[in-house]
Amino acid sequence: MPIIKNKLEISDSKARKQVVQLIEAGIEAVRPENLMKKAVRYGKEFNSLIINNNEFNLLSGRIFVVGGGKAVGKMAEAFEKIVGAENITAGIVNSIEKNKDIKKIKVIKAGHPLPDRAGLKGVKKMLDLKEKYKINKKDLVVCLLSGGGSAMLPAPADSVSLEEKQKTTDLLIKSGANIREINTVRKHLSKIKGGQLAEFFASAQVISIIISDCILGKPDTIASGPISFDPTTFQDARLILEKYNLIKCIPKSAIKYIKEGTQGKQKETCKSKSAKNFIIGSNKDALEAIALEAKRIKFKPLIVNAGISKNVETEAKSMIADLLQEKNSDYDVLIFGGEPLIFLSENHGRGGRNQHLSALFLNYLKNTNFSWVFASISTDGSDYTKNIAGAIIDNNSYRLADEKGIDIEAHIKNFDTHNLFKKLGNSLIKMDNTNTNVGDVMVFLKNAS
Repeated sequence: MPIIKNKLEISDSKARKQVVQLIEAGIEAVRPENLMKKAVRYGKEFNSLIINNNEFNLLSGRIFVVGGGKAVGKMAEAFEKIVGAENITAGIVNSIEKNKDIKKIKVIKAGHPLPDRAGLKGVKKMLDLKEKYKINKKDLVVCLLSGGGSAMLPAPADSVSLEEKQKTTDLLIKSGANIREINTVRKHLSKIKGGQLAEFFASAQVISIIISDCILGKPDTIASGPISFDPTTFQDARLILEKYNLIKCIPKSAIKYIKEGTQGKQKETCKSKSAKNFIIGSNKDALEAIALEAKRIKFKPLIVNAGISKNVETEAKSMIADLLQEKNSDYDVLIFGGEPLIFLSENHGRGGRNQHLSALFLNYLKNTNFSWVFASISTDGSDYTKNIAGAIIDNNSYRLADEKGIDIEAHIKNFDTHNLFKKLGNSLIKMDNTNTNVGDVMVFLKNAS
Protein backbone atom coordinates (compact mmCIF):
# COMPACT_ATOMS: atom_id res chain seq x y z
CA MET A 1 0.00 0.00 0.00
CA PRO A 2 1.33 3.47 -0.89
CA ILE A 3 2.14 5.79 2.01
CA ILE A 4 0.60 8.77 0.20
CA LYS A 5 -2.99 7.86 -0.66
CA ASN A 6 -3.50 10.35 -3.50
CA LYS A 7 -0.03 10.06 -5.04
CA LEU A 8 -1.37 9.62 -8.57
CA GLU A 9 -3.53 12.74 -8.26
CA ILE A 10 -0.71 15.00 -7.01
CA SER A 11 2.01 13.47 -9.23
CA ASP A 12 0.89 15.03 -12.51
CA SER A 13 4.45 15.90 -13.54
CA LYS A 14 7.71 14.01 -13.43
CA ALA A 15 9.14 16.43 -10.85
CA ARG A 16 6.12 16.13 -8.53
CA LYS A 17 6.30 12.35 -8.81
CA GLN A 18 9.96 12.48 -7.80
CA VAL A 19 9.26 14.66 -4.75
CA VAL A 20 6.49 12.28 -3.67
CA GLN A 21 8.96 9.41 -4.07
CA LEU A 22 11.48 11.20 -1.85
CA ILE A 23 8.91 11.89 0.88
CA GLU A 24 7.79 8.26 0.94
CA ALA A 25 11.41 7.12 1.24
CA GLY A 26 11.81 9.37 4.27
CA ILE A 27 8.74 8.01 6.03
CA GLU A 28 9.56 4.40 5.19
CA ALA A 29 12.95 4.81 6.89
CA VAL A 30 11.37 5.85 10.19
CA ARG A 31 8.60 3.28 10.39
CA PRO A 32 8.80 1.78 13.90
CA GLU A 33 9.19 -1.79 12.65
CA ASN A 34 12.20 -0.82 10.52
CA LEU A 35 13.89 1.16 13.29
CA MET A 36 13.28 -1.57 15.89
CA LYS A 37 14.73 -4.29 13.65
CA LYS A 38 17.93 -2.28 13.26
CA ALA A 39 18.34 -1.39 16.93
CA VAL A 40 16.94 -4.26 19.04
CA ARG A 41 18.06 -7.90 19.37
CA TYR A 42 17.27 -10.68 21.82
CA GLY A 43 19.54 -13.52 22.98
CA LYS A 44 17.48 -16.42 24.29
CA GLU A 45 20.46 -18.34 25.73
CA PHE A 46 21.17 -15.74 28.43
CA ASN A 47 17.79 -13.98 28.31
CA SER A 48 19.62 -10.88 27.09
CA LEU A 49 18.28 -7.78 25.41
CA ILE A 50 20.66 -5.85 23.13
CA ILE A 51 19.82 -2.25 22.20
CA ASN A 52 22.18 -0.27 19.99
CA ASN A 53 24.89 -2.79 20.96
CA ASN A 54 24.25 -2.31 24.71
CA GLU A 55 23.55 -5.68 26.35
CA PHE A 56 21.28 -6.34 29.33
CA ASN A 57 21.64 -9.87 30.72
CA LEU A 58 18.63 -10.85 32.81
CA LEU A 59 19.49 -14.48 33.66
CA SER A 60 16.49 -15.33 35.88
CA GLY A 61 14.88 -11.88 35.51
CA ARG A 62 11.71 -10.97 33.61
CA ILE A 63 10.87 -8.39 30.93
CA PHE A 64 8.00 -5.91 31.34
CA VAL A 65 6.93 -3.28 28.80
CA VAL A 66 5.29 0.10 29.39
CA GLY A 67 5.18 3.37 27.46
CA GLY A 68 3.24 5.72 25.23
CA GLY A 69 3.25 7.73 22.01
CA LYS A 70 1.97 7.77 18.44
CA ALA A 71 4.54 5.21 17.26
CA VAL A 72 4.42 3.00 20.34
CA GLY A 73 1.70 0.60 19.14
CA LYS A 74 3.89 -0.48 16.24
CA MET A 75 7.02 -0.35 18.39
CA ALA A 76 5.38 -2.76 20.83
CA GLU A 77 4.39 -5.09 17.99
CA ALA A 78 7.95 -5.10 16.65
CA PHE A 79 9.43 -5.57 20.13
CA GLU A 80 7.21 -8.59 20.75
CA LYS A 81 8.22 -10.16 17.42
CA ILE A 82 11.93 -9.60 18.11
CA VAL A 83 11.93 -10.79 21.73
CA GLY A 84 9.13 -13.34 21.46
CA ALA A 85 5.83 -13.09 23.32
CA GLU A 86 6.84 -16.05 25.51
CA ASN A 87 9.84 -14.05 26.80
CA ILE A 88 7.77 -11.05 27.90
CA THR A 89 5.94 -11.36 31.21
CA ALA A 90 3.47 -8.49 30.70
CA GLY A 91 3.10 -5.09 29.09
CA ILE A 92 0.76 -2.10 28.84
CA VAL A 93 1.30 0.82 26.44
CA ASN A 94 -0.80 3.78 25.32
CA SER A 95 -0.86 4.71 21.64
CA ILE A 96 -2.94 6.39 18.95
CA GLU A 97 -4.83 3.23 18.02
CA LYS A 98 -5.28 -0.32 19.28
CA ASN A 99 -3.17 -3.13 17.85
CA LYS A 100 -4.69 -6.59 17.52
CA ASP A 101 -1.49 -8.21 16.25
CA ILE A 102 0.09 -8.37 19.73
CA LYS A 103 -0.28 -11.29 22.14
CA LYS A 104 1.42 -10.19 25.37
CA ILE A 105 1.59 -6.38 25.30
CA LYS A 106 -1.79 -4.65 25.58
CA VAL A 107 -2.17 -1.45 23.52
CA ILE A 108 -4.67 1.09 24.84
CA LYS A 109 -5.99 3.85 22.55
CA ALA A 110 -5.27 7.17 24.27
CA GLY A 111 -6.16 10.78 23.48
CA HIS A 112 -4.00 13.28 21.58
CA PRO A 113 -3.24 16.22 21.61
CA LEU A 114 -5.26 16.49 24.82
CA PRO A 115 -5.03 13.66 27.39
CA ASP A 116 -8.15 11.62 28.10
CA ARG A 117 -9.51 9.08 30.61
CA ALA A 118 -8.47 6.11 28.47
CA GLY A 119 -4.88 7.30 28.71
CA LEU A 120 -5.27 7.81 32.45
CA LYS A 121 -6.54 4.24 32.89
CA GLY A 122 -3.68 2.94 30.76
CA VAL A 123 -1.08 4.61 32.99
CA LYS A 124 -2.78 3.21 36.09
CA LYS A 125 -2.54 -0.30 34.62
CA MET A 126 1.16 0.27 33.88
CA LEU A 127 1.80 1.28 37.48
CA ASP A 128 -0.26 -1.67 38.75
CA LEU A 129 2.24 -4.06 37.11
CA LYS A 130 4.75 -3.32 39.87
CA GLU A 131 2.64 -4.75 42.69
CA LYS A 132 0.81 -7.36 40.61
CA TYR A 133 4.04 -9.05 39.47
CA LYS A 134 6.26 -8.02 42.41
CA ILE A 135 8.76 -6.42 40.02
CA ASN A 136 12.23 -6.49 41.59
CA LYS A 137 15.93 -5.85 40.95
CA LYS A 138 16.29 -8.96 38.77
CA ASP A 139 13.74 -7.63 36.28
CA LEU A 140 13.92 -5.24 33.33
CA VAL A 141 11.25 -2.61 32.64
CA VAL A 142 11.37 -1.42 29.02
CA CYS A 143 9.63 1.88 28.35
CA LEU A 144 8.71 2.50 24.68
CA LEU A 145 8.37 6.20 23.89
CA SER A 146 7.66 8.41 20.88
CA GLY A 147 6.22 11.77 19.97
CA GLY A 148 2.73 12.23 21.37
CA GLY A 149 3.71 10.48 24.59
CA SER A 150 3.25 13.62 26.69
CA ALA A 151 -0.48 13.62 26.02
CA MET A 152 -0.84 9.85 25.93
CA LEU A 153 0.74 9.25 29.33
CA PRO A 154 -1.48 11.32 31.63
CA ALA A 155 -0.99 10.88 35.37
CA PRO A 156 -1.90 14.16 37.08
CA ALA A 157 -0.59 14.95 40.54
CA ASP A 158 -3.04 13.81 43.22
CA SER A 159 -4.47 17.29 43.86
CA VAL A 160 -4.97 18.06 40.12
CA SER A 161 -7.77 16.45 38.10
CA LEU A 162 -7.44 15.26 34.51
CA GLU A 163 -9.84 18.00 33.36
CA GLU A 164 -7.74 20.65 35.13
CA LYS A 165 -4.57 19.38 33.52
CA GLN A 166 -6.36 19.23 30.13
CA LYS A 167 -7.37 22.88 30.49
CA THR A 168 -3.83 23.90 31.49
CA THR A 169 -2.35 22.06 28.48
CA ASP A 170 -4.93 23.56 26.13
CA LEU A 171 -4.21 27.10 27.35
CA LEU A 172 -0.47 26.57 26.90
CA ILE A 173 -0.95 25.26 23.34
CA LYS A 174 -3.15 28.23 22.42
CA SER A 175 -0.79 30.74 24.07
CA GLY A 176 1.99 29.95 21.59
CA ALA A 177 4.25 28.23 24.13
CA ASN A 178 6.77 25.93 22.48
CA ILE A 179 6.76 22.18 23.12
CA ARG A 180 9.63 22.35 25.62
CA GLU A 181 7.77 24.97 27.66
CA ILE A 182 4.52 22.98 27.51
CA ASN A 183 6.34 19.85 28.65
CA THR A 184 8.06 21.66 31.52
CA VAL A 185 4.66 22.55 32.96
CA ARG A 186 3.28 19.08 32.19
CA LYS A 187 6.17 17.44 34.06
CA HIS A 188 5.44 19.48 37.16
CA LEU A 189 1.77 18.56 37.21
CA SER A 190 2.48 14.84 36.79
CA LYS A 191 3.25 11.79 38.91
CA ILE A 192 5.30 10.03 36.19
CA LYS A 193 6.82 12.60 33.80
CA GLY A 194 10.22 14.16 34.31
CA GLY A 195 11.82 10.84 35.23
CA GLN A 196 9.27 9.94 37.89
CA LEU A 197 8.23 6.74 36.09
CA ALA A 198 11.84 5.53 36.29
CA GLU A 199 11.85 6.32 40.01
CA PHE A 200 8.61 4.38 40.46
CA PHE A 201 10.11 1.22 38.92
CA ALA A 202 13.58 1.85 40.39
CA SER A 203 13.76 -1.52 42.13
CA ALA A 204 14.23 -3.00 38.62
CA GLN A 205 16.55 -2.07 35.76
CA VAL A 206 14.71 0.63 33.76
CA ILE A 207 15.49 1.58 30.17
CA SER A 208 13.68 3.38 27.38
CA ILE A 209 13.63 2.84 23.61
CA ILE A 210 12.72 6.08 21.87
CA ILE A 211 11.65 7.34 18.46
CA SER A 212 12.24 11.07 18.76
CA ASP A 213 10.11 13.89 17.37
CA CYS A 214 12.25 16.54 19.08
CA ILE A 215 14.82 18.58 17.20
CA LEU A 216 17.53 18.33 19.83
CA GLY A 217 16.73 14.66 20.45
CA LYS A 218 17.23 14.89 24.21
CA PRO A 219 15.47 12.09 26.16
CA ASP A 220 14.12 14.55 28.74
CA THR A 221 12.13 16.36 26.02
CA ILE A 222 10.53 13.34 24.33
CA ALA A 223 7.13 12.43 25.82
CA SER A 224 8.13 14.74 28.70
CA GLY A 225 10.92 12.32 29.67
CA PRO A 226 9.24 9.81 32.03
CA ILE A 227 12.48 7.78 32.24
CA SER A 228 14.94 10.69 32.12
CA PHE A 229 16.79 13.05 34.41
CA ASP A 230 14.86 16.33 34.36
CA PRO A 231 16.84 19.59 34.30
CA THR A 232 13.71 21.73 34.76
CA THR A 233 12.15 22.80 38.05
CA PHE A 234 8.87 23.98 39.56
CA GLN A 235 10.29 27.51 39.34
CA ASP A 236 10.79 27.08 35.58
CA ALA A 237 7.18 25.94 35.23
CA ARG A 238 5.92 28.97 37.13
CA LEU A 239 8.02 31.38 35.04
CA ILE A 240 6.57 29.88 31.83
CA LEU A 241 3.02 30.45 33.09
CA GLU A 242 3.97 34.04 33.96
CA LYS A 243 5.60 34.55 30.55
CA TYR A 244 2.32 33.75 28.78
CA ASN A 245 0.11 35.53 31.36
CA LEU A 246 -1.57 32.28 32.38
CA ILE A 247 -1.20 32.46 36.17
CA LYS A 248 -4.76 33.72 36.61
CA CYS A 249 -6.18 31.63 33.74
CA ILE A 250 -5.19 28.07 34.60
CA PRO A 251 -7.15 26.08 37.21
CA LYS A 252 -6.45 27.09 40.82
CA SER A 253 -5.41 23.55 41.77
CA ALA A 254 -2.69 23.56 39.10
CA ILE A 255 -1.12 26.88 40.08
CA LYS A 256 -1.44 25.94 43.77
CA TYR A 257 0.49 22.70 43.17
CA ILE A 258 3.22 24.49 41.21
CA LYS A 259 3.52 27.22 43.87
CA GLU A 260 3.85 24.54 46.56
CA GLY A 261 6.55 22.93 44.46
CA THR A 262 8.55 26.18 44.35
CA GLN A 263 8.28 26.28 48.15
CA GLY A 264 9.61 22.73 48.52
CA LYS A 265 6.25 21.34 49.66
CA GLN A 266 5.91 19.00 46.64
CA LYS A 267 8.48 16.49 45.41
CA GLU A 268 10.64 17.68 42.51
CA THR A 269 11.01 15.72 39.28
CA CYS A 270 13.85 13.19 38.90
CA LYS A 271 17.39 14.50 39.26
CA SER A 272 19.07 11.08 38.89
CA LYS A 273 20.62 9.67 35.69
CA SER A 274 20.39 6.00 36.67
CA ALA A 275 17.94 4.91 33.92
CA LYS A 276 19.30 4.39 30.40
CA ASN A 277 17.69 5.92 27.31
CA PHE A 278 18.23 4.79 23.71
CA ILE A 279 17.06 6.93 20.79
CA ILE A 280 16.69 4.59 17.80
CA GLY A 281 15.11 6.99 15.30
CA SER A 282 14.69 10.71 14.67
CA ASN A 283 13.99 13.37 12.08
CA LYS A 284 17.62 13.06 10.96
CA ASP A 285 16.98 9.46 9.85
CA ALA A 286 14.12 10.61 7.62
CA LEU A 287 16.19 13.43 6.10
CA GLU A 288 19.14 11.14 5.42
CA ALA A 289 16.85 8.58 3.76
CA ILE A 290 15.46 11.33 1.51
CA ALA A 291 18.99 12.41 0.57
CA LEU A 292 20.00 8.81 -0.14
CA GLU A 293 16.97 8.25 -2.37
CA ALA A 294 17.66 11.54 -4.17
CA LYS A 295 21.20 10.38 -4.95
CA ARG A 296 19.84 7.04 -6.14
CA ILE A 297 17.67 8.76 -8.74
CA LYS A 298 20.62 10.94 -9.85
CA PHE A 299 19.95 14.18 -8.00
CA LYS A 300 22.46 16.18 -5.97
CA PRO A 301 20.83 16.64 -2.53
CA LEU A 302 21.74 18.82 0.45
CA ILE A 303 20.30 18.70 3.96
CA VAL A 304 20.20 22.44 4.58
CA ASN A 305 18.62 22.71 8.03
CA ALA A 306 17.43 19.97 10.39
CA GLY A 307 16.45 22.43 13.12
CA ILE A 308 13.35 24.21 11.82
CA SER A 309 11.66 25.32 15.05
CA LYS A 310 10.87 29.06 14.98
CA ASN A 311 7.72 30.86 13.92
CA VAL A 312 6.55 29.52 10.56
CA GLU A 313 6.80 32.91 8.80
CA THR A 314 10.34 33.47 10.08
CA GLU A 315 11.33 29.95 9.00
CA ALA A 316 9.74 30.33 5.55
CA LYS A 317 11.77 33.47 4.82
CA SER A 318 14.96 31.87 6.14
CA MET A 319 14.41 28.69 4.12
CA ILE A 320 13.81 30.63 0.92
CA ALA A 321 16.95 32.68 1.55
CA ASP A 322 18.86 29.40 1.88
CA LEU A 323 17.35 28.08 -1.35
CA LEU A 324 18.46 31.15 -3.29
CA GLN A 325 22.00 31.36 -1.87
CA GLU A 326 24.76 31.08 -4.42
CA LYS A 327 26.61 28.50 -2.29
CA ASN A 328 23.63 26.13 -2.67
CA SER A 329 23.23 26.64 -6.41
CA ASP A 330 24.95 23.35 -7.30
CA TYR A 331 22.32 21.29 -5.43
CA ASP A 332 18.97 20.47 -6.99
CA VAL A 333 17.26 18.83 -3.99
CA LEU A 334 17.28 20.88 -0.78
CA ILE A 335 16.00 19.17 2.36
CA PHE A 336 14.77 20.59 5.68
CA GLY A 337 13.39 19.11 8.88
CA GLY A 338 11.98 20.04 12.27
CA GLU A 339 8.70 21.60 13.37
CA PRO A 340 7.91 25.29 12.81
CA LEU A 341 5.67 27.07 15.31
CA ILE A 342 2.37 28.60 14.31
CA PHE A 343 0.58 31.28 16.35
CA LEU A 344 -3.11 31.25 15.43
CA SER A 345 -5.38 34.29 15.29
CA GLU A 346 -8.55 34.20 17.40
CA ASN A 347 -10.88 33.54 14.45
CA HIS A 348 -8.59 31.26 12.49
CA GLY A 349 -9.65 29.00 9.65
CA ARG A 350 -8.57 25.43 8.95
CA GLY A 351 -5.06 24.18 8.25
CA GLY A 352 -1.79 23.12 9.83
CA ARG A 353 1.83 24.25 10.05
CA ASN A 354 2.90 22.34 6.91
CA GLN A 355 0.00 23.69 4.86
CA HIS A 356 0.73 27.19 6.16
CA LEU A 357 4.43 26.88 5.32
CA SER A 358 3.57 25.69 1.81
CA ALA A 359 1.21 28.65 1.32
CA LEU A 360 3.96 31.06 2.39
CA PHE A 361 6.34 29.44 -0.11
CA LEU A 362 3.71 29.81 -2.80
CA ASN A 363 3.35 33.51 -2.06
CA TYR A 364 7.05 34.30 -1.65
CA LEU A 365 8.17 32.39 -4.77
CA LYS A 366 5.47 33.71 -7.11
CA ASN A 367 7.92 35.71 -9.22
CA THR A 368 10.64 33.09 -9.66
CA ASN A 369 11.98 32.52 -13.17
CA PHE A 370 12.86 28.84 -12.72
CA SER A 371 10.82 25.67 -12.27
CA TRP A 372 10.47 24.11 -8.82
CA VAL A 373 8.41 21.79 -6.63
CA PHE A 374 8.04 22.11 -2.85
CA ALA A 375 6.38 19.77 -0.36
CA SER A 376 6.07 19.94 3.42
CA ILE A 377 4.55 17.14 5.50
CA SER A 378 4.13 15.84 9.02
CA THR A 379 5.61 12.35 9.29
CA ASP A 380 2.71 11.11 11.44
CA GLY A 381 0.33 11.72 8.51
CA SER A 382 -1.70 14.45 10.20
CA ASP A 383 -1.01 18.16 9.76
CA TYR A 384 -3.59 19.12 12.40
CA THR A 385 -6.28 17.95 9.96
CA LYS A 386 -6.78 14.19 10.12
CA ASN A 387 -5.50 12.30 7.05
CA ILE A 388 -3.95 15.46 5.56
CA ALA A 389 -0.17 15.35 6.02
CA GLY A 390 0.66 18.67 4.34
CA ALA A 391 0.84 20.12 0.85
CA ILE A 392 2.78 20.01 -2.42
CA ILE A 393 3.06 23.00 -4.77
CA ASP A 394 5.09 24.07 -7.81
CA ASN A 395 5.91 27.14 -9.89
CA ASN A 396 2.58 26.76 -11.73
CA SER A 397 0.47 26.80 -8.56
CA TYR A 398 0.44 30.60 -8.21
CA ARG A 399 -0.68 31.03 -11.82
CA LEU A 400 -3.45 28.49 -11.25
CA ALA A 401 -4.58 30.27 -8.07
CA ASP A 402 -4.69 33.56 -9.98
CA GLU A 403 -6.77 31.98 -12.76
CA LYS A 404 -9.24 30.64 -10.17
CA GLY A 405 -9.45 33.99 -8.39
CA ILE A 406 -8.03 32.61 -5.13
CA ASP A 407 -6.67 35.24 -2.73
CA ILE A 408 -3.58 33.48 -1.34
CA GLU A 409 -2.62 36.28 1.05
CA ALA A 410 -6.12 36.37 2.58
CA HIS A 411 -6.01 32.63 3.26
CA ILE A 412 -2.59 33.01 4.87
CA LYS A 413 -3.74 35.96 7.01
CA ASN A 414 -6.81 34.02 8.15
CA PHE A 415 -4.84 30.81 8.81
CA ASP A 416 -7.17 29.09 6.35
CA THR A 417 -4.63 27.32 4.15
CA HIS A 418 -6.48 24.00 4.04
CA ASN A 419 -9.29 25.67 2.15
CA LEU A 420 -6.76 27.48 -0.05
CA PHE A 421 -5.29 24.17 -1.22
CA LYS A 422 -8.70 22.53 -1.41
CA LYS A 423 -9.80 25.24 -3.86
CA LEU A 424 -6.51 25.06 -5.74
CA GLY A 425 -6.72 21.29 -6.14
CA ASN A 426 -3.85 18.88 -6.74
CA SER A 427 -2.06 20.11 -3.60
CA LEU A 428 -3.19 18.46 -0.36
CA ILE A 429 -1.15 15.35 0.53
CA LYS A 430 -3.42 12.65 1.91
CA MET A 431 -2.17 9.97 4.30
CA ASP A 432 -3.57 7.60 6.88
CA ASN A 433 -1.91 7.42 10.28
CA THR A 434 1.68 6.37 9.52
CA ASN A 435 2.23 4.94 13.04
CA THR A 436 5.41 6.97 13.39
CA ASN A 437 6.30 10.52 14.35
CA VAL A 438 9.66 12.26 13.86
CA GLY A 439 8.39 15.77 13.18
CA ASP A 440 8.14 17.39 9.75
CA VAL A 441 10.14 17.05 6.54
CA MET A 442 10.31 19.53 3.68
CA VAL A 443 11.70 18.91 0.16
CA PHE A 444 12.46 21.54 -2.47
CA LEU A 445 13.33 20.41 -6.01
CA LYS A 446 14.58 23.19 -8.27
CA ASN A 447 14.96 23.34 -12.03
CA ALA A 448 12.31 20.62 -12.07
CA SER A 449 11.74 18.95 -15.41
